[in-house]
Amino acid sequence: MWRLALDLGTNSIGWSALELDNSKSPKVKKIKDMGVRIFPDGREPQKGIPLNEARRNARQMRRQRDRKIRRKNAMLNFLVNNKLMPQDREGQQAIARLDPYTLRAAALERKLKPFELGRIMMQFSIRRGFKSGRKEQAETSTEKEGMLGGIKSLESQLNGLTLGQWLCKERENGNSVRFRATMEKTKTIYSFYPSREMYETEFEAIRNKQEKHFKEINWERLHWLIFFQRPLKRPERGRCQFFTEEERGYKAFVSAHRYRILGEINNLRHYNEKNTEEEIPPELKMKLFKSLDTQKSITFDRIRKLFGENYSGSFNLEDSKRDKLKGNETSVDFRKPDFFGPAWDELSVQKQDEIIEKLMIEDDENVINGFLKDFGLSDKQIQNVLATISPSGQ
Repeated sequence: MWRLALDLGTNSIGWSALELDNSKSPKVKKIKDMGVRIFPDGREPQKGIPLNEARRNARQMRRQRDRKIRRKNAMLNFLVNNKLMPQDREGQQAIARLDPYTLRAAALERKLKPFELGRIMMQFSIRRGFKSGRKEQAETSTEKEGMLGGIKSLESQLNGLTLGQWLCKERENGNSVRFRATMEKTKTIYSFYPSREMYETEFEAIRNKQEKHFKEINWERLHWLIFFQRPLKRPERGRCQFFTEEERGYKAFVSAHRYRILGEINNLRHYNEKNTEEEIPPELKMKLFKSLDTQKSITFDRIRKLFGENYSGSFNLEDSKRDKLKGNETSVDFRKPDFFGPAWDELSVQKQDEIIEKLMIEDDENVINGFLKDFGLSDKQIQNVLATISPSGQ
């Protein structure tokens, strides 16, 4: 008797032929033969894009499409129930043929008919502008860069008009009001692109003008149906392998940098003239720690100069792929005058870590601005800080 055992992998099959005895409960006597067959992965990733990233992007697009459909259906039900949209399909199609841009401009000048207001709100539920969180800005694609550039361009063109008024004016001048992108080499360019804030500003302007004519409408519910957006789901932080009851810290923490620096210094050994490892004296370790705490990196050649002529040999952490030790990158940046300046070193390590954690986990820039204002930072310094530390991994 014999048995075939298989180990199935994504691009391999391992196998083993086992010889069994003839008992009622057969046991393995010996391995007759074994091997493995490796075959190429049948999946073909797009150029430069990992397979898991391609799957994630496709899944995200499906979710966005489904949520947009649900938002549109919820808005349609609300409008029908509030007599802002006909119940029959033919009537709804007739209202859909109304020019929303002319109506959006008229909404600030005259009383709208119920179906006219419904037409505007229906368009808002479908097109509500681009809203980027700090994480999205940190992981900016060429498409998002183009959108952000288009938003800045449009902001400079509004000149006190609402988005709807500006679009209506562009239509009257014979210009296109579609948000089209053009490619310039590797860049995506938008001549103009609306932000979520522009739509919300226009919604409030329309509400202030029309609410007295439509007092029975729940405008707060209407706002929620259009602009509600789920907060980004932040991955759960893992547990520390040493203090299992506590969450892992972030690599950008000042304490994490210092822990890494101290660990590498304690592991550092020097090869003397006899090519034997020797310990680094404590005073030189402290000297190296102070240097690494004030610089982003130090090469081993500079470390040899720092230690003196008795340390002309190589180090155990030095090889062809590693020619330097990393320093305290976070503190080096935050000590700059355009950031915290000298005040950074006056803070405790715990307070420094608290600042970094706030920057890592908070997506609302208004909350962060208020938090950093308490440290006496100017608006320019706050923007520099925001651009340096963005939401990312642990």
